[in-house]
Amino acid sequence: MRFCRRISVLLIVFIIACGGAVVVGASSLAFEKTEVLESGELYAGVDYEKFSAATWTDAGEVGNQQISVVKARKLSPVKVFAWAKIGPSSLSGGDMLAIASDFEKENPGWTVIAGINGDYYDPATATPVNAFVRAGDAIKPVNHQKYMSLAIGDSKEFAVSRANRSESKYGLSFYQAGTNAVMKEILLDGHNLPPSAGKTSFYHGNSREVTVAGARLFLAEADTRLNYGGVFFRGRITGEVEAAAVGSDKLTIATRNPEIAALLEEGPEIRVQKSLAGANNGYDNIIGVGSQPLKEGEILSFSEIGDQSEAFASARHPRSAIGFTAAGDVILAAFDGRQGSLAGVNLREMAKALREQGCVDAFNLDGGGSTQLIIRKNGKLRYLNSPSEKYRRVANAVLIAAPDVYIEAAYREITASSLTLDYRVTPAAGVEIKARRLLVNGVPESLSAPSVSLDFSEPRGIHYFSFEIEYLKDGKKYTRVMYNHRVNIANFDAPAPGKTKPHSFTIEFAPRPEHNGFDAVINFSDPDDTIVKLYLVNDGEKQVALKDSRGYVCKYYNLSGRRIFAFTVEYHYVLSSPAPVREEYPEVFVYEYVASPADGEGDEKSGCSLAGIPAAFGLIVYYFVRKRRNYVKIPE
Repeated sequence: MRFCRRISVLLIVFIIACGGAVVVGASSLAFEKTEVLESGELYAGVDYEKFSAATWTDAGEVGNQQISVVKARKLSPVKVFAWAKIGPSSLSGGDMLAIASDFEKENPGWTVIAGINGDYYDPATATPVNAFVRAGDAIKPVNHQKYMSLAIGDSKEFAVSRANRSESKYGLSFYQAGTNAVMKEILLDGHNLPPSAGKTSFYHGNSREVTVAGARLFLAEADTRLNYGGVFFRGRITGEVEAAAVGSDKLTIATRNPEIAALLEEGPEIRVQKSLAGANNGYDNIIGVGSQPLKEGEILSFSEIGDQSEAFASARHPRSAIGFTAAGDVILAAFDGRQGSLAGVNLREMAKALREQGCVDAFNLDGGGSTQLIIRKNGKLRYLNSPSEKYRRVANAVLIAAPDVYIEAAYREITASSLTLDYRVTPAAGVEIKARRLLVNGVPESLSAPSVSLDFSEPRGIHYFSFEIEYLKDGKKYTRVMYNHRVNIANFDAPAPGKTKPHSFTIEFAPRPEHNGFDAVINFSDPDDTIVKLYLVNDGEKQVALKDSRGYVCKYYNLSGRRIFAFTVEYHYVLSSPAPVREEYPEVFVYEYVASPADGEGDEKSGCSLAGIPAAFGLIVYYFVRKRRNYVKIPE
């Protein structure tokens, strides 16, 4: 009886909040595959299918669909890349076949198996709207405020970030000449500023020659120089100079560090770039996405999806998507439209179809005339879907590629100065391995199968491992670096005597109604000043805390309605090691945000419609069955 009264009260309250409108009805969102048009295996663990289907919107409108899907299983030896064509000073764009061809040209030893178009972009300049990291190169280090970026790891894991900032400092990478083998990476002290003692900075884009007292200067000439929200420079050191050079095609490294100067004397290939802040930090392949219509198995409402607008999300268009299954498989999918009887899909229809394919998380890429899905079949790349424009230039793409030699490595028995590396080298069909060697910080090390133990006389925190393989393929001999990986052993250093790590974290929440949001001020005890980086994490999304007069602060803007945040603190500190130690504080800090009436959303009194009442009743039942979540599923 008490249960019934509670249900009645909740229902009455909701009806009042909706203006008293009551109508019976339910969502008709549905999916039905009708005919398989084409299917098969493209590569070991990579399957494809093209099929016709019928989908129904929430309003019960049926649409004829043609859907193309590629699935790369987690254990497949293929890797997922974010890629774009790049000229000396700008992104050049291209259709999917052109982008795939460019990838293979720039990455010998890899073959594109499938690919789909990527982020929203400026059609005039082929500039992606959001962050973009191409195989480790941070081409564009910031997101658009409205959207998000998706990072994909080597094991096909993913991370999502809305962070709209890059890291504050630039990084300098040294490569072994003629290879992608990393020898060393450091943080730079400044841009167009002299380095402090023992540090290194760089000069680029200055209008006059600059002398730097007490520093050695080395000139670099560019292969690629870009600026999409931050300097990206890749080239080679050509020699020592007396003053920092003038011109956008040149860059000058200024150092007061003898070790760095010795490396620069060797004339290495270098890269200068900013890294991404937030959850995507440290990933080598990052692509921008418009929204996440399918989250943890739940199909979100149009208001929660957002994307360009609710009207855009609820309209039928050709769509491109990337999704992930619970098993860790990656799915690329194209939904055709704007041609003949093909309807295209709205974003909830798309989420429904992808969930039917096994996805638990799915993201909307650029669609419309950009929708292009390619596969390699019988040795040739071709379009699997039917693009409505043949064939539009796009900014970037997600590619699935297979290596000539597949290398797996695992690290164990790690100490502050040593580790053991277990590895396995597997050639693709038609490939014969002739020799292999391990490069540790660019220095060759002997290999003994199936593992190698390494002792470092001078522990340096982060170490760089590369496998260089000599092999025969189609009667030709090749030498390729097929693997690059960083390992941080600094976390295993013993704390310096008397030093204390940060502790006693608390958070103060300060409402900011003028920005439709709030500030989170993080307080903690750090008597030895060991903190180097601080994040707040909510629902898997990280935001870097920035310093102001109050201390470390995260700002959350443009919020609406009612939302419960459950924050954890991730902090990075240095005791005795050269690289930071990462830890998570065990306490969870909960804050309930309630939008002011000025937001126009609040309790959504004006947002109810006749068709929404069944969803409300479903929500009431849901309240008694499950714990509350950060979003509400509309019943299907």
